[in-house]
Amino acid sequence: MNDDKVTGHGGSERNPRRPSWERTRLPRVLWYASVPTFVLVVVGIFLAAAPTIRGRDAIYPVVTLIALLLVTLIALGREIRFGLAGEPEAADELEDSVEGERGRGVAWPRVGVIVAAIVAMLVVFALFGYVPAITFLCVATVSALGLRSPLWIAVFAIVTAAAAYLVFAIALGSPLPTGLLI
Repeated sequence: MNDDKVTGHGGSERNPRRPSWERTRLPRVLWYASVPTFVLVVVGIFLAAAPTIRGRDAIYPVVTLIALLLVTLIALGREIRFGLAGEPEAADELEDSVEGERGRGVAWPRVGVIVAAIVAMLVVFALFGYVPAITFLCVATVSALGLRSPLWIAVFAIVTAAAAYLVFAIALGSPLPTGLLI
């Protein structure tokens, strides 16, 4: 046996000079980046279909998809940075109970929350219109992507809804849809 190697659990060799968290960075980064990567794929699919929408009807979906693309790229950078930082046991201590073992596979619970939020947003959209629906979707999505501060979640949701109103209703003269109850 080499002096630098130590036989670990299960008979595998490991290097005692390299901390365990350094050996697990790639799976951690892939885990943390899985949800933003999934969202990027979905946005890409919708953007590929966007040229089939013509006229004034194309403004809203394309601008919304571009905004979602930019926010998701920011979230992806944040998740990669978080995945590379620190010792995983300390960083993941609070979230283990929610998502199970970190650093392995796709973050399916996070993806599930986003998909459920989109479905629920469609119901809210039909009943109450665009502004409450986008506010709800923003809160659910940024929470699933890891933002935990209630203040910043509220700020993001309110700014997104207000920006959408200003861009579409005021600047572009395209009224936002209202729901059945409003």
